[in-house]
Amino acid sequence: MRSLQCIAYRTQDIWRAICLDLEFAVQGDSLNDVRVMLVDAIQSHVEQVMTLDEPARSRLLNRSVPLQVRAKFAIRLFLATLFDRRQSKAVIRFPASCPV
Repeated sequence: MRSLQCIAYRTQDIWRAICLDLEFAVQGDSLNDVRVMLVDAIQSHVEQVMTLDEPARSRLLNRSVPLQVRAKFAIRLFLATLFDRRQSKAVIRFPASCPV
């Protein structure tokens, strides 16, 4: 089982979550909603991809977000933690399990 890096963040009243390792994003009304939706999207994606032949399977299981996106979220997490304690829950890092 592989652990995937995911980030959830709030902008006004909308929560968004992105899987940095598989380039998936979802949005919803709460942190719990986006976590569940993202895990469901990852599981559905993996199930579909496992039916494919190589090299398509490996390509689709190893597509991560661009480095600029990773850097943007790393900076957001760092700044939220360092400078704005009351807003730190607006950016959350969490793992998601991947059955592959």
